[in-house]
Amino acid sequence: MVVVWSWLFESSIAWTMPIAIALNDLSPHAFVEEKDRNEIRHCFLEVMADLPEERLRQRIKKYIRFYQENTWEAETGKQFPTVLIICPNDKVSKYIRSYTKAKLRSLDEPELIVHLSTADKVRESGVAGDIWEKI
Repeated sequence: MVVVWSWLFESSIAWTMPIAIALNDLSPHAFVEEKDRNEIRHCFLEVMADLPEERLRQRIKKYIRFYQENTWEAETGKQFPTVLIICPNDKVSKYIRSYTKAKLRSLDEPELIVHLSTADKVRESGVAGDIWEKI
């Protein structure tokens, strides 16, 4: 697997105005393309800070809202990207895990894929390492 870190507009996705507007609101920290022999997968990377819980919830809600709007699938014809969240510590990771699980359970079609890790794990093994916990 080859991981290509790209600026949002330098990927294989054909960007349309609705996608550009939605991404401007979402403001992910990075957009990742994973290129395998037969497949290209897309991920949004979010790096959380040790913020008040309300601010953490707002970030998660933005991803869920973007997912529910179905703009990505309608404009690209591709599955919604996996959301990779890097947490600064175990406390934030535990809170994000709990909150996100509850929100995902409330979706009619809970197909939004969210993975969590911590900054320490990323430093030790890199972002492409076996460090991601699926929520």
